[in-house]
Amino acid sequence: MSKARQQQPFQLPEFYVPWPARLNPNLESARVHTKAWSYQMGILGPPRDGTER
Repeated sequence: MSKARQQQPFQLPEFYVPWPARLNPNLESARVHTKAWSYQMGILGPPRDGTER
């Protein structure tokens, strides 16, 4: 165990989840949509005003 974990002033409880972990079946389409939206908003890609990042 690392030193950081030994120095915590509290202890996290065990979490119980009664269902198995799984991925959302719409994950890939959400990624495609989010990436396209990010380019449209100018978050990704070259700046629209021609300046350097």
